Amino acid sequence: MDNSATSLFKSRLNTIQKEKRYYNKFIFNGHFSVFLLILLGAFILGYGQWLQHIPKHIYYTLCASIILAVTSIFPIRTFLKDADRIFLLP
Repeated sequence: MDNSATSLFKSRLNTIQKEKRYYNKFIFNGHFSVFLLILLGAFILGYGQWLQHIPKHIYYTLCASIILAVTSIFPIRTFLKDADRIFLLP
């Protein structure tokens, strides 16, 4: 069972990676990559200035926990398909 589970995982991983590579070539074309590079530079400059003047009265752990809680609401995409709920045992 372990060998078949490993081969199933690898085949689905390869399928998803192939699909992502195909669509990423359309998404990350030249103009969008330049835009992301400029956006990254602006973020780095703003973050550097923010680090020099960090407000003391903000609860950063509370903000981080709220952001983490909101992002954990959305389902995680796994390699399982609908038929696996029936035919694969947990």
